[in-house]
Amino acid sequence: WPGPWSTASDVYAKRGALKEARNAGAGVTAVTLTSSWVPRTRQDGGQRVARARGVKTLQSMCVEMIAEHIDACKEGLGNILPEIRAQICDELGRSRRLLPDVLPLFTDCETSVLSLPDCSYIPMEQLQTAFDRCQGPLLEVLNLLFCGRAMSDRMLEGVCDASGNIHTLQLGGCYLLTDRGIAAAVKALPRLRILDLSSCTKLSESSLRSIAGLAGTLESLGLRKCPQLQSDALALLEGLPLLRKLSLEGSQGVSDETVRRIVKGCGATLEDLDLSHLPDSGFTTVPKVCGVTDESLIAIAAGCPKLKRLVLRNVNTISDEGLQALAGGCRFLTELDLTRCKVLSDDGMEELAAHCKHLERLCINAAGDMDVDEESGASTHSITDRTLRALGGCPKLKHLDLSWCRGISDEFLGELVDKTDTLETLSIRGCAQITDIFLEGHSNDAVQITGCKLKQPHTLAIHIRGWTCE
Repeated sequence: WPGPWSTASDVYAKRGALKEARNAGAGVTAVTLTSSWVPRTRQDGGQRVARARGVKTLQSMCVEMIAEHIDACKEGLGNILPEIRAQICDELGRSRRLLPDVLPLFTDCETSVLSLPDCSYIPMEQLQTAFDRCQGPLLEVLNLLFCGRAMSDRMLEGVCDASGNIHTLQLGGCYLLTDRGIAAAVKALPRLRILDLSSCTKLSESSLRSIAGLAGTLESLGLRKCPQLQSDALALLEGLPLLRKLSLEGSQGVSDETVRRIVKGCGATLEDLDLSHLPDSGFTTVPKVCGVTDESLIAIAAGCPKLKRLVLRNVNTISDEGLQALAGGCRFLTELDLTRCKVLSDDGMEELAAHCKHLERLCINAAGDMDVDEESGASTHSITDRTLRALGGCPKLKHLDLSWCRGISDEFLGELVDKTDTLETLSIRGCAQITDIFLEGHSNDAVQITGCKLKQPHTLAIHIRGWTCE
């Protein structure tokens, strides 16, 4: 045996011939793509420098400064817009500094937008005191995330009864909230247009029956990570004809029949739909099976003519057939997420690029499958350079995620990036086959590339038991 390195080198050298032989034996004509792309040669002989990120706006810098020195603002924030107050709260939440002692700065009788993106440090008594200060006819937006045990049915009922003009209600992670609280909120808020109840795991079919009573006003509904909701409960959403945005990420009750009924009831107005599946963690007694198949995509294509955004992360039960139907029926798509949709191939991607000319954001992170030949060890991928060439026909493409797509090459990626003037960001994480030929050779200096760091001139030294390799 010549050894592992020689064997691997021999397999690598012969894999092209073996692949052609397999295709010939199966009656398949190998299609060889050629690219005329030529890497740009730098005149100065140096390396490409990563493009600097955009300059922050004066407003964003002021928000960061106020959040950093929030302890010095005990006397109040003055007369600033509610949106700016919400941004300061967001900044405090990101730094885990949204504490009870700063709540009075954002809760007063004139507050119209109460946005607390991280309530994990706020106990129930302090949150109730904050509601007592700001609840009233002026309060229109209530956004509370990571509420946990701080939000109860009684508290929600009280703030909604006192603030009947709320049109946006977002409650995340309220694991004490039950059907009683939702029924009271819906009854007290006749103007409710946006409702988000993500990670509220005690809700049942009764809550969705209450929500269906908002048929005349509700435009956006979020039910992410509510695995307890079954198919019959989710089908009640067909009674919301004005719905424009719907998120059912991680809801185990989503099935083809559920999607058909929802599309029949509100597909004419639907613009944003999230049907992402949460994969099995391996610790559950019953494996989680995704109920969304090509039948769902066919129904969406036929009933959602205004759809602009569709998220299908981890839905590995859809194939090229469903994607082709979607591309033919939803031609105004601007954003599509196909992360880890393993059954897709170049055929479906070519149809998508041919029909969806308004596409601005596309994510095929880890999409497609890889087949390894047992004899030669050669691998073939279902997402290849054919997809890159097809995407060159999308004139509005701005954001592209090709992470873990191992079947693409430097030449065709360079051809796509140089051709697409609108491209702003490109992610190629996990694409170890992409080399400096592309990174140093493409001529689109406006694109921000993440996932492959530009090499810096340095020497890597490895010391192993007295040996030094440089």
